[in-house]
Amino acid sequence: MVRNQTPETDAEPPSIDSEPIVRLFDNPSNVRILVVLADAAGAALPPGDIAEQANIDRSAWYRNKDELLELGVIEEAGEVGNTQTYRFATDTEAYQGFTHLYDGLIDQVND
Repeated sequence: MVRNQTPETDAEPPSIDSEPIVRLFDNPSNVRILVVLADAAGAALPPGDIAEQANIDRSAWYRNKDELLELGVIEEAGEVGNTQTYRFATDTEAYQGFTHLYDGLIDQVND
């Protein structure tokens, strides 16, 4: 669903770059991270596993995780030893929407 449009005003519209959907999908590393965590179906993974499965450097994970946490699409899932683990925030509309989009694209490509 597209966000509701507001009537025209004299106010300057917000930059498209600040929109959460643009922030999320504008970065290929974010998309790779979300695919890995969506495939994990709510399981908690440590950063090294996420980076390896997403085929990104660990530094890319650490550069992007704060934004993904801020957007509410991933969450901290506890620690294993002294390593923080993360998972897709599966109780959110973002998770439902992402997995629906992801599954739909896979089905379309496979048809």
